[in-house]
Amino acid sequence: MIGSLIHDRAPAPSDIGATFKRENMSETLPYLVSAEYLAAQLSISYRSILRWAKERKMPHYRFGKLVRFDPEEVREWLRQKEGKCAN
Repeated sequence: MIGSLIHDRAPAPSDIGATFKRENMSETLPYLVSAEYLAAQLSISYRSILRWAKERKMPHYRFGKLVRFDPEEVREWLRQKEGKCAN
């Protein structure tokens, strides 16, 4: 049983294309950025960004220890925060 799950070779690109075709996806995947990149764009410490992500104050995606941010989601989050701070 386990032997049937182990392949002797890496799958060929044609094999991968047969099981996963991008044109069949209903929507594209978001472009995700690192905390360092986001910090540079916002002129904020990357440690603050990681802290906000850890405290679940900022939208983020976690893949094990890797943390990434969708710029559109962060932009919307900032707009909502701006409205609360202006009042």
